[in-house]
Amino acid sequence: MRSALETTLSMDELTKLTLTERNARRQKALGALIAKYPHEYLLYREQWNSAQQLDRDSTAVFDAYRERWENEAKAHPDDPMALMMAGKVQADKDSAEAIRLFEAARTKAPDFSWPSYELSELYMRGTYADEAKFKESLERFYALCPAWTAENYYANQAESYKLRKDLPLVAKTAAALRADLAQESDTKRLEDYKILWQREFLTRPPSEHDAERAQIRQDLARLEKAVPNGDAEWRLFLISGYEQAGATNEELTAMRLKAAQDFPHQAPAERLEREAWDKAHPQPEGQKDEAAWKAYYAAKVEQVKQWMQNYPDDAYLQRTEFYFTVQDDPYTSEADGVAAVDRYEQAIDEYGGYGILSAAPSDPAKFLITHGWQPEKALALLKKTSTYKNGGHTKETWSTSLDADTVKSFHRYVVSTDLETLGLILEAAALADRPDEALKFRAVIEEPPPDNKKALTQYWTNRARLAALDHHPQDALAYYRIALDDRMSEPEYAHGVLRDNLTAEFHTLWTKQGGSETAWTAWNTPPANDNINAQEPEAATTAAAKPAAKTKKATQTAAAKEGDWEKVTAKMPSFEMSDFAGRQWRQSELAGKVVVVVSWATWCGPCHLQDAMLQKFYDKVKDRKDLVVMSFNIDENPGQVLPFMRKQGYTFPVLAASSFEEAQKVIPKTWIIDKHGNWQWMKVGYDDEKTYPEFEKDMLGQIGKVEAGQ
Repeated sequence: MRSALETTLSMDELTKLTLTERNARRQKALGALIAKYPHEYLLYREQWNSAQQLDRDSTAVFDAYRERWENEAKAHPDDPMALMMAGKVQADKDSAEAIRLFEAARTKAPDFSWPSYELSELYMRGTYADEAKFKESLERFYALCPAWTAENYYANQAESYKLRKDLPLVAKTAAALRADLAQESDTKRLEDYKILWQREFLTRPPSEHDAERAQIRQDLARLEKAVPNGDAEWRLFLISGYEQAGATNEELTAMRLKAAQDFPHQAPAERLEREAWDKAHPQPEGQKDEAAWKAYYAAKVEQVKQWMQNYPDDAYLQRTEFYFTVQDDPYTSEADGVAAVDRYEQAIDEYGGYGILSAAPSDPAKFLITHGWQPEKALALLKKTSTYKNGGHTKETWSTSLDADTVKSFHRYVVSTDLETLGLILEAAALADRPDEALKFRAVIEEPPPDNKKALTQYWTNRARLAALDHHPQDALAYYRIALDDRMSEPEYAHGVLRDNLTAEFHTLWTKQGGSETAWTAWNTPPANDNINAQEPEAATTAAAKPAAKTKKATQTAAAKEGDWEKVTAKMPSFEMSDFAGRQWRQSELAGKVVVVVSWATWCGPCHLQDAMLQKFYDKVKDRKDLVVMSFNIDENPGQVLPFMRKQGYTFPVLAASSFEEAQKVIPKTWIIDKHGNWQWMKVGYDDEKTYPEFEKDMLGQIGKVEAGQ
C-alpha cells in the first residue's frame, strides 16, 4: 500500500498527468487498493482528500462522501473504521462531533492508531487546543506506530512541527526509525534517513552535532553499497546527506558535477546550472537602479527560455516558471508577457496548480492590466475568480476548529482580496470599453466601507473607478482624494521602477476635467521624501507617476514607527542557547551591551538577502566592545544550518533558536536591545529597497538611539 502511495499515487507521478488523467488514476488505484486492504485508514483518507480536489466549483462528490460515511457510522456504530471516517468528514464541519467520533473509534479499538493521530491534529491549535490532550494523543499514536513517516515531504514537515513540541518523543521515534531502516532495502523507504537525521539533530545540542555527522557518514557508506546505481533523485538524496555530514564545499561540488554528468537532462544538472547562473548574476542591490534591474531581467528571461529547452521533464519549469519570471519583470516585451500568460493559463486549465507555487487567476489579469495589454483576456481571467463567480463576495466556509481570532483574520483577508479583485474588474472593464462588466457589481462596490483600515484605500479607489465608469467624474475625484488620504504607506521602488497607479489615475481624470497643473500641485504637494526625489525611471517622471501629497495617516504612522522600526517597551524574554560553533549564550551575560538580533531560516528567501547585508555589517562592527550582533535560526532541521553558513560565508553568531517562542512568529525579524536587556526597537521583514550603505546607516542610526536612551 505504501509503495503505491509513493509511486503510482505520488505527487511526482500525478503531476505529469492532466487533471482528467490524474483523477481517473486516483479513482482506479484507490478503488483497487481499498478492495485489497479494506482496513487501511490512509487509503480512505486519500480518497476523501481526492474528493475535495475533484471540482472546486461543486461540492457534489465531496458531499456524497460525507453523507456516505455519516450513514455508515449510524448503521455500524461498533465499526471503528466507520466511526473514524465519519469523524474525518466532520472535522471541519463540526469539530466537537469529530472529536466524539474519534474518541469512540479509539475506545472500540485501542490498538487502532489513527484516531489518536487525528485527535492530535484537533488538539494542537484552534478552538479545541489542549496541550495535555495533544501530547497524550501524539504519544499514543507513536506508541502504536513508532517508526511511521508520512508519504510526502510537506506532510513530513508538518509532522516535524508537531513532534518538535515534544522532544523526548522525537528521540523515541528517531530510535525506532533507525532500527526500522537498518532492516530496510526499499529505495524509497531508505530515503527516510533524511527524516531520521533531522530528528536526531533536533534531539542533540550543537556541541554533539559532530558526532551526529559522523553517524551520518556511516549511514551513507551503507546506503551507497545498498543502492549502487540509484536514479537522479537518489543521487540528490545522497548529496544532501553528505552536506549534513559536513562534507567540504570542494567535495560537494565534485559530487554535484558528477551527478550532473550522469543525469544531464534531469534535476542534478538543472540545480547545478541554476546555482552557477545565480552566482554569476546576483540580483542588483536595492530597488532603484533601473539599468541594473533591466539588464538582470533581460538575462534571466532568456535563461529561463533556455532551461525550458534543456529540461523538458521539469513540470514546474515548463508550465509555470516562465510566467512568474516575466510577471516580476517590469521591462518585459508584450510578446513575452502575453506568451507567458497564455502558457500558464493553458497549463493551469489542463494540469491544475502547484499549491503555494501557483497564482490565482487575478494575478495574470493584474499583470496584463498593469501593462495595458489585452483587457478582454484580463476580464476572461477575472471571470474565473471566486469574487466574480459569487457576485463580488467570496463564499466563506471556515472549519469549526478555528478560533475566533483566526476566523476574523481570514475574513479580513478575503474581504481585502475581493476588494482588490473588484478593482481589477473595474480597470479591465474601462480598458476594454466594457463598463457593463463592472457596473453589474455596483451594489457590492457601494456597500459601506470595511472595518479594516488597510483595505480602505482599495475600497475608495473602487468607488472612484465606478463613478468614472458611470460618468460621474466629480464624484470620482472626491473618492480618489479619500483613497489617497487613507493610504497607510507610500509607494516604493520595485525592480527599478517607482509606480503610483492610484495617483496616476487621479491625475489623468483631473486633467481630463480641465484641471491645471498649478492647481494639482497646490492640492498635492509632493512630500519631502528622499525616495521620491531620487533618480526615477523615464516612465515614472511625470506628475501623474509621482506620489501625491503624503497623507495624514501615513505621516502619523511614520512618526509612531520611525520608518520600518517599531518602538517596543518590553523586557526581552530570557534565553540560554548554543550557537552552531558550540558556544553557550546567556542573555544575562550580555548586560552592559547593545544587542542586535536577527531571526532567519535557510529556506527563507528574504532572509538570504538580509543576512548578506548583516554579514557585511558584522564584519564592520564585530570588534566593538559595546555591541553584539547575533542571529536566531529557526530551521526545522538544525543539521542543515552549519553547511548553509559555510556555503554562504556567514561568520556572525548563529544560535539554534527552534525552541525560542518569540523567534517563531515571523521571519526575518530584527530586534535592538539596550544595555539593560530591554527591547527598544523591532523591525519585521526585510527592506529590499536599501543598498548596503543605506542598510548600515539605518542600523547604526537605531543603535545610536538606543545608546542615547531613545
